[in-house]
Amino acid sequence: MKHENYSLGYDLLRIHARFLHSLVHRRITISGRENIPKNMALIFAPNHQNALMDAMAVLLHVRQQPVWLARADIFGNPVINKILHFLKISPVYRIRDGKDNLAKNDEVFDLSMRVLKNKRALAIFPEGMHTFRRQSAPHKKAIPRIAFMAAEHEKFAMDIAIVPVGLFYSHYYHYHRRLLVQFGKPIYIKDYAAAFAENQNTAMLTLRDELRKRIFSLTLNIASRAHYESIWMLTDIAAESAKDAADEVTQRQQLADQLLHYEQKHPQAAAELFGGAENYRQQLAQHHLTDTVLAHKSPTASLAGKLLLGLMALPLFVYGYINFFVGFVAPSIVVRRKIRDRAFWATTEYGIWIITVPLMAVLQTGIVWWASDCPGLAAAYLLTLPLAGKTALYINDFYSKLRQQLLLGRRKALYQNLKVMREKLSKKLAELLS
Repeated sequence: MKHENYSLGYDLLRIHARFLHSLVHRRITISGRENIPKNMALIFAPNHQNALMDAMAVLLHVRQQPVWLARADIFGNPVINKILHFLKISPVYRIRDGKDNLAKNDEVFDLSMRVLKNKRALAIFPEGMHTFRRQSAPHKKAIPRIAFMAAEHEKFAMDIAIVPVGLFYSHYYHYHRRLLVQFGKPIYIKDYAAAFAENQNTAMLTLRDELRKRIFSLTLNIASRAHYESIWMLTDIAAESAKDAADEVTQRQQLADQLLHYEQKHPQAAAELFGGAENYRQQLAQHHLTDTVLAHKSPTASLAGKLLLGLMALPLFVYGYINFFVGFVAPSIVVRRKIRDRAFWATTEYGIWIITVPLMAVLQTGIVWWASDCPGLAAAYLLTLPLAGKTALYINDFYSKLRQQLLLGRRKALYQNLKVMREKLSKKLAELLS
């Protein structure tokens, strides 16, 4: 199968993968699909923070079947190579992969040319690496180089649109996280034809910088490295009033930029603010608390009602948990014990779930059919599984918040201390934002 050709098997797998993707995430917000041009060559350019989950965030929410260019070091096992080939992923070789392998990139460029000439879609991470932080790494020149090479080969008669994509995760590996995917206004290569004719290298650098600027406007980039965790904590507090996911990212970015400026202009005062934020963050982490729950602590009277509701929901939670334990929970437990690098937890889990979740659903349905000798009951059981799994995740979120509420209600001194710390941080942020 040639990567540039349509694959029915790819689309069938994508339907299943999209369903699982929606199960894992609490909310997926897609914005800007209207910015994706139709019937022309495309290059999707997303920021890269969460390993192969970033690729899933793009390919599951576009109608195209993007051909991805990925680091060559993920290839090497014959079985994995076949899987990656089926998923339309091709290797790009770097100097660290050996100088002898650089010549193989000619095949990659030939593939890219065919994809674009056939008005299909390429997908390339401009950074060439994932950061596992809400920070942008320097952009490489791969996208400008490939885009200009293809356009020049066709004497700029063929236009190519580069679509910047911004990805934002509320968390990188927690169950039921939130995901925002924003497709930005496209960059058309024809607009750079004159600049390319005048100076090719300058045109590539200009295009690279423009793409980087547009991706920045679609996601969160906390530029400070020394105080990354503190700034993320402070943006958590400030983004509480956000209207939606896109507004949340905008508010967080505005504050991150202001805090960076504040750090440069008032280093001593900024150090005190970041120190307070870090102390607050560590206190929350020590007691497994979140800022959201602390900020919206329920009155003691309402906690009794929530506790009763939690008890009533327990059978539904147990039903969903038990039915998804082997296919969903157990693989996650194994992954998080065996893999030390958290950057690959979500990707590895998701790859395993693609197989284990449907496999266990079929096996468990077979057991129900065999035990009950009633195909109707077995069919009903199978149909309830997705709802049971999703319900269990929502109830688990509810239990997590309830546990925190009960802890804060029981330990009043802890609650008052954290509340005072938060109020001081909020007051300082209000002064900065005014």
